Amino acid sequence: MRVVIIAIVFCVVAYFAITSIYGHLAGIRRTRELLEQTEMLVSYIVEKEFLEEEFSEVVYAKLNQLIRIYQGRAMIVKAEQDDFTIIKDTAGLYHCDCFDVTMLQQALQNNPISRQERGFIYIYVPIFRVADQPATDVLFVIASMEFLAERMETFRIVAGLIIVTVFFSVFMISFVLSAVVVRPIHKFTSAIEKFSLEHFFVQPLHVDTYQETQLLSKEFNKLVGRLKQIDDSRQEFVASVSHELRTPLTSMKVLSQSLLAMEDAPIELYREFMEDIIKEIDRENDIINDLIFLVKTDSRMIALNIECIDISQLLELILKRLRPIAKLRGIQLHIKDMESIAAEVDEVKMTLLISNLIENAIKYNHENGWVEIFLYQDEKSFYVRVVDSGIGISKANQERLFERFYRVDKSRSSEIEGSGLGLSIAQNVINMHHGTIDVESEVGVGTTFTLCVPLKYEEEIC
Repeated sequence: MRVVIIAIVFCVVAYFAITSIYGHLAGIRRTRELLEQTEMLVSYIVEKEFLEEEFSEVVYAKLNQLIRIYQGRAMIVKAEQDDFTIIKDTAGLYHCDCFDVTMLQQALQNNPISRQERGFIYIYVPIFRVADQPATDVLFVIASMEFLAERMETFRIVAGLIIVTVFFSVFMISFVLSAVVVRPIHKFTSAIEKFSLEHFFVQPLHVDTYQETQLLSKEFNKLVGRLKQIDDSRQEFVASVSHELRTPLTSMKVLSQSLLAMEDAPIELYREFMEDIIKEIDRENDIINDLIFLVKTDSRMIALNIECIDISQLLELILKRLRPIAKLRGIQLHIKDMESIAAEVDEVKMTLLISNLIENAIKYNHENGWVEIFLYQDEKSFYVRVVDSGIGISKANQERLFERFYRVDKSRSSEIEGSGLGLSIAQNVINMHHGTIDVESEVGVGTTFTLCVPLKYEEEIC
């Protein structure tokens, strides 16, 4: 509807513009023609010495022909000092109040003048009786522009019919073309509706009518594929969360039922079972806390407490806490090339990030293996590199390494403690600090994680 209104307004404006321009140009052309005819008549008057004779039938015939064609009146005005006298008049009146004295004077200066005013054309052309002498007479012609009104009326009708015809023709053509052009868009619309109703489970869209629709189809299919992947990941995440939360509960239930089944169980056995139950409770609590942390970092609900700290001291405190855990498995922790580095970070979250990487290096290592930690910097960032002699990670597993609850060695996942969220938390923390985390690994050889964190924290500008 809006397009139709715009088209109608455009046609109306075009109609008035065209008729106005045509009327203006027609008036200019008519004036120019009359001026040329008048100048030719003046030359004829001088040639036939019309002003010196009492009567010249030929000149009068041409004058009458001019005024008949242009529906006007011709007068020859003689200038004597400041007095102007009509000496020839085709109307035979010898009196006229319509000529302009100023324009007569200008015309006498060898300056033919023409103008349009109030539906009439006024022409002033000087007559030179003697060559190289000033003009003393002016041929003054006044012509009606009524013919233009009649012609304009005809033109308006014709122009109106043409514009109306063009409007309906263009409207019908555009209607047909729009139906053809919009047909691929309808396919997109129906595909999107189906997409919203069936929740990702739609067939690939192929609308190859135009290059643009082909590109749109390609991008739409990419989007659907990505959302399908996200949906699969969500379902897998929910299943993993359910499994991880259910496992400690199942263990606690089994331990509790075992205790209840024993009528005269010794106190030592009660103590052992209760210690196992407490461990399972702690494990459940760790999973819940990690999930809460991930939710907060995903939604940016958690704020960073940025302060300038010594990263080398932070790393020493982390290693001091983890050495006893490494010692239980015979894992050697070595610090290599550690520099004293000051950086703006959130100490608690950076501790959590580095601790997760070193703990993983200890957990997924061989008995009596080793873990090496490097700390160094450049002009803009500091780097923490954790290298281990562990089981390694295949290329296929590296792509999913930072997914939540993803375990590289699923056969050992129940043996190795942890929520399966450590690397996801590490990824979120490093993103909050606008840094990067890279992994290089080879199965059976070991794994290297490298953190790159800016020395100076900059707020993210939204």
